[in-house]
Amino acid sequence: MENDIPADFEVKYLESDPENVHIVVDKESKNLLPYIKDNALYSLANYTSKSSFSCCSYFEKCSNEGKCVHENKLYSTGCSYRRFLEVGKIFYGKNRNVN
Repeated sequence: MENDIPADFEVKYLESDPENVHIVVDKESKNLLPYIKDNALYSLANYTSKSSFSCCSYFEKCSNEGKCVHENKLYSTGCSYRRFLEVGKIFYGKNRNVN
């Protein structure tokens, strides 16, 4: 990830905070907003819930749509059934393809 840091950003390693890398950025940097956007999109795409559950009350609607339809996309990353839908395995509803 450090290779993705723009050249005009300063990277600091602090002995008092060895678990993190600190990045110092000039607020006028043309790279600031694209960097924030890229990191937000990366975080959303790679977020995983610490707890999991089999499926929520939307399971039939998700089955009929062939994808997760839960409005809270971060919460829904904990849904085990969502992972089945993502690979095309549908257990319920009109599109059921698994016995």
